[in-house]
Amino acid sequence: MRVLMLSALLLLNHSGLAIAVDRGFSWYQCYGGILIDEGRCCVATADGGYVLIGDTHSFGNGVSDIWAIRTDAYGAILWESTFGGDLEDYGASILGTADGGYIIAGCTYSFGAGNGDGWLLKTDSSGNIEWDTTFGTQNDDWFREADKTADGGYILAGASGVFGDDMNFYLVRVDSTGSLIWERSIGGNADDGAFSVQQTADAGYIIAGSTESYGAGWADGWIVKTDSTGESEWDLILGDISFDRFTSIRQTADGQFVATGYSYSSTSDDRYLWLVGITDTGALKWEKLFEGEGSAAGMSLQSLDDGGCIVVGSTQPAPGFENSIWLVRTDSLGDIEWDLTLQSDYPTLGEHVTQSPDTGYAVVETQLVTNEDRDIILAKAEKPTGIDEEDYSPSHGIGLNIEPNPFYSACIVEINHPDSHRIQVSIFDISGREIKSLSGGLTSAGSYSMTWDGTDAHGEELSSGTYIILAASEGDFAVERVVKL
Repeated sequence: MRVLMLSALLLLNHSGLAIAVDRGFSWYQCYGGILIDEGRCCVATADGGYVLIGDTHSFGNGVSDIWAIRTDAYGAILWESTFGGDLEDYGASILGTADGGYIIAGCTYSFGAGNGDGWLLKTDSSGNIEWDTTFGTQNDDWFREADKTADGGYILAGASGVFGDDMNFYLVRVDSTGSLIWERSIGGNADDGAFSVQQTADAGYIIAGSTESYGAGWADGWIVKTDSTGESEWDLILGDISFDRFTSIRQTADGQFVATGYSYSSTSDDRYLWLVGITDTGALKWEKLFEGEGSAAGMSLQSLDDGGCIVVGSTQPAPGFENSIWLVRTDSLGDIEWDLTLQSDYPTLGEHVTQSPDTGYAVVETQLVTNEDRDIILAKAEKPTGIDEEDYSPSHGIGLNIEPNPFYSACIVEINHPDSHRIQVSIFDISGREIKSLSGGLTSAGSYSMTWDGTDAHGEELSSGTYIILAASEGDFAVERVVKL
């Protein structure tokens, strides 16, 4: 049995934009119109699909609306909904509910009492609003993340303009119907904003963001632990004289905490992906700074059962590349075990990562096409098994094209063979196991076309998923991934 050795692939999205996909990214989908559309968060569904949340200037009622997209397991749209009024409205966080619906948190300038208010919406399983409510002052207020509480309610975190132009951490506790139980403002007399919240094992809350009111620099990373009523128990400020921010925090299996964000160098414009481990009493355990070739950031993380974490953000992987998605898997001490990148024709920023119903991860991203055009990307990532991670550099003399991709019943595999060396065309599953040979050997230069009907070597239909097609000859190969729906 042969095992495929794979480094990087080149895929095209529906607009024909090239995306270089590192090993481990099995598929991606792109959503958007001709204006600015940005992805923020996603949640996995019971049937293996996803619901994405973000905001759209291309569709909806007003300047911008919240945009919810329900997909199948491969990112194909099942339904989509927009929510908003005549002005600007933004989605930031989404949770599944016990009745099959969804809780969405964000910000609205169309409704509420102030300039901008925190907005909480409940939808049914088809994306229809069942209820919504706003929270805030007469000034700017917004929610960035929501989490479920043990009693069926929700905790919301963001920022509130309690001092006019200056913001504080904003913590809001509601019941299952969105009715206010309590709200708290935490901060000083400058700008402080919360970007992440989670209920902790002791029924309190852990909050992460940045503060300009306290600390050593322009802005420092700030973590606050509260009791069940939102009263502060301890806090931790980290950073130097430049700009530092925590964007995501999670409690680990042993009751401690891990947080990610970004930290700017105090001596240059370099930005680092920032990862810290914190004890349950607020002491720093360890701290890691990871950089690309100039800029990196962490935007979202999830803690894993083995004490490690999965982080998504962005990096500049090499000089001359735009910012690319960076997915990082670490151990319990914050050391990288493996990482993946997804490189586009345009700068692409990782926004959120969540565990898929299987062993993989779903990543939500925003692709910056121009200053006035951005798109949302949903990508599926997984750590391949059984694949040798040695890097190969094919000469690209062999041409390989697959149409359609994804496919339902069959796809056409087109080969451009440049010389008389024997070329073999084979199909592998994502683990690297060979499942079928399409050609035992083409020996004449020229163009060839063959059909794969989605079956294995025994004629049995294969399940939906990602497969790898390899065309290899002496000293050269071409490889593409194909998705069977």
